[in-house]
Amino acid sequence: MPFIGKQPKVGAFQLIDSITTSATATYALTVDGSAYFPESARNLIVSLNGVTQAPDSAYTVSGSNIVFDSALTASDVVDYILVIGDAVDIGIPSDGTVGTSQMSYPLGNFSSTGIDDNATSTAITIDSSQNVGIGAAPTASSSYRTLNITGGADVGGALRLSTTANENGHLFQYNDGIYLSGDEVTFISTGDPAVGGDVKTAYRVDRTAQLHRWFDPLDGTTERMRINSSGNVGIGVTDPAQELEVAGAILASSVPYSSNQDEAYLIAGTAGWTGATTNWNTFGFQHRIKTDGGGVPRVTIDNAAGEVFSVYNSGVTVVGGQTPAGGGAGIFGALQAIGFGSRSGVLGSHGPNCFNIYWSSPSLQAWVDSTNIGTFSLTSDYRIKRNIESMSEPALARIAQLRPVTYQPANFKDLFEESDEIKEGFIAHELQEVIPSAVDGEKDAEDQIQSLKVDALCAVLTKAIQEQQAIIEDLQTRLSALEAN
Repeated sequence: MPFIGKQPKVGAFQLIDSITTSATATYALTVDGSAYFPESARNLIVSLNGVTQAPDSAYTVSGSNIVFDSALTASDVVDYILVIGDAVDIGIPSDGTVGTSQMSYPLGNFSSTGIDDNATSTAITIDSSQNVGIGAAPTASSSYRTLNITGGADVGGALRLSTTANENGHLFQYNDGIYLSGDEVTFISTGDPAVGGDVKTAYRVDRTAQLHRWFDPLDGTTERMRINSSGNVGIGVTDPAQELEVAGAILASSVPYSSNQDEAYLIAGTAGWTGATTNWNTFGFQHRIKTDGGGVPRVTIDNAAGEVFSVYNSGVTVVGGQTPAGGGAGIFGALQAIGFGSRSGVLGSHGPNCFNIYWSSPSLQAWVDSTNIGTFSLTSDYRIKRNIESMSEPALARIAQLRPVTYQPANFKDLFEESDEIKEGFIAHELQEVIPSAVDGEKDAEDQIQSLKVDALCAVLTKAIQEQQAIIEDLQTRLSALEAN
C-alpha cells in the first residue's frame, strides 16, 4: 500500500525448532532446520521450565544463537521460543501513486507556494527564496528571514530566525521577546531592533563576560541588578565584591512583631548553616536584626545559648545577656580591652590617654598608656602571708637616713604636668636605698614610674617609734632613779 513518512514494518511470527538442553548456556536457533537470526533478544518470547524469561537479563542473542545467563542442565526444558516483530519490507510505492485523494485534513493541499489548512487562508507559505512564513506570507520587511511566524498562542507573538549578514545571527521576537547578538542574549520588553524599533532591555546575559544583568523595563538602560562571573550579586552596584552588595537600604517587610525573641528580619549565617538552632555551635555565631514583642529593634549576635551581644535602638549595648541595662553598656562576664579612655567625670572632657588596671599578685598596677605609674597594695590579711616574724632590724637608724623633701610637680612624657604647687614627700630611689621594700620599680625605668609602698614604710616608721619609745621609757626610769637619790 502507498505510505507517507517512515517506511512501515510488520511482524512475522515464527516458532523456533525444539532445543535439547545440556550443560551449556549457548544454543543454536533454527526454523525448519535453517539458522535463524533474530534482530534482538526482545524479538523472542522464551519459556524455560514453564517460566517466561526476561530478555537481555535472563538471555541474550548473538547471531543465530541464544545465550542464557547461566549454563543449563539436561534436566532443564526449553518449552518454546516464539519469534515476534521481525521486520518485513513491504516495498516502496511507484512515483505518482500518491495524490490528493490519499491526503486528508488537516494537511490540506500542496501548491507551488504553500500548504493551505482547508480554511480561508494559507497556513504555510514558502517563497521563491526558500523563506517560510507560518500564518502569513513573508512581507517586504521580513523577506530576508528564513522563518517568519506571525501570531500563535504558543509563541505569543512573532518569532523570526535568520543567518543572513544584515541580521548578524539574531534570534528575536516582537514585544517581550528575545534578541541574540554574538555572545549576548537580550530579553526586550518592546521594540524590534531589526527594523530600528525602540528597544527596551529587561534582561541581558553576556556569555563572554559571564554577566547576568537586569534593567529598568521602563527605560531599558538603567541597570538594577547583576550577577558577575564570581557569582556575586550587586543591586544598584555594577562591580559587587561580595556575595551580596546593595547600594541602598534593605527593607524586610511583612515581618510581624512577635513575643518570640528570635523573630528576625535578617539573619547572616556562616556556610553550611541550615537555619536550625541545633547546629549553631557547628557553624558559629548568627548575626541577626530582630525585634521583640513590643516592636523594639536590636542587632544581635547569637549562639546556641542565646544572645551574646545586643545593641538596642536606644544605644544600650548588652554583652552576655538578653536584658538591657538602664543605659550605657551591660556586660555579663569579663571585659578585656586594650585600654580605657580617660575622662574627667561622667560629663567631663576626654583626655588623650588610656589607662588600664593590671593585677600582679599581691597588688594592683595602674598603667597609663604604656607606663606603670603606680601600685595599689592595700591588703594585709594574714591569710595571704606566710613566714610571719617580728621585724628585728633596727628601724630608728634607717629613719634617720631618710631625706624628706619639698618639691613642685614637673613635666614628664604626656602623663604628668608641672605646677607651682609645693608638695612634700620622698625621692623614691633615695628611699629605696634605705628601705628597699618601701619602693616599687627601678630608677629611670622606661615603662614604669617609681611609687611608694606605704604599708612597708609605715611598718618601718612604726618600728622606729617603738624603738624611740623604748629609749624614752629607759631615760624616764633613769631620771626617776636619780631624783629618788
